[in-house]
Amino acid sequence: MNVVFLLLATLIFALYSIFMKYVPKGNLRFNIFVTVIYAGIVTLMYLVMFIFDDHKISSATLLWAVLKGVIGIAVQTSYFAAMQSGPLSYTTFIFSSSMIIPALASPVLWNEQITLPQWIAIALFLVAFYLICVPGADKTKKLSKAWLPFCLSAFLLNGFGSVILKIQQTELKGGEGNAMMFLSYGTTCIAAFLVFVIWALVKKEKIFPEDMKIKLKTATGSIIGVALANGIANGFVTYLASRMSGAWLFPCVLGGSMITVTLFSVIALKEKINKFGKIGLVTGLVAMFVMNVI
Repeated sequence: MNVVFLLLATLIFALYSIFMKYVPKGNLRFNIFVTVIYAGIVTLMYLVMFIFDDHKISSATLLWAVLKGVIGIAVQTSYFAAMQSGPLSYTTFIFSSSMIIPALASPVLWNEQITLPQWIAIALFLVAFYLICVPGADKTKKLSKAWLPFCLSAFLLNGFGSVILKIQQTELKGGEGNAMMFLSYGTTCIAAFLVFVIWALVKKEKIFPEDMKIKLKTATGSIIGVALANGIANGFVTYLASRMSGAWLFPCVLGGSMITVTLFSVIALKEKINKFGKIGLVTGLVAMFVMNVI
């Protein structure tokens, strides 16, 4: 059953990325408000599940959930800022590679063994990420001085967010998953809204300018799709965090979803990729085979 949930998490995370393709591009404030909306929807989802659950919230869950929620908005802000201050190709590659952090944390924090096939698969995923994201991409956008700090921040914080999730689930022996999700997404929603409002006040801008209202109207369906896919996929990952090795879970979900999205873009959306992208796709599929079969 764990393998089925792993497959579902991977496919639904891919669906999340596909929905994100249809969210209109905007400035950093717009992107932060998109985070407010989808985090709020996920919070409500898990609040309902929490109400019908055992209603337990331990101090450990509260601590880790709030920390993960704060990290969540920091990740989103850093990632969006990195995309706006440097090439999307390099930013995506570095961000996707954050799966290496929970994978390497597994033997250190939980004494989980990383097998030789898993090491090979992780290395292949990194090669696939690079080939898909970087070669042949647009290099005309210059790097600003802020790009590298934002990029490294997104990389480290996204990786640490996964580590925190596994810490909480391991400590609680797989319990209080709904509470963890409800509280962490709730914290992200509140923190993102505060950043959104304070930013407008400091910059002396309208809190909801007209162009933002127009974009939000056209993006409603996509944002709901983003929220549902993100919430459901992370629910599966939360369940699996205490039941699977981090060196298997996180590379498989992140790597598998990226390969799935790329395949979808090529087959369904007819997007063209160069020879490096094709080699990256094949490398990613080999990585999935090595990780799950050998």
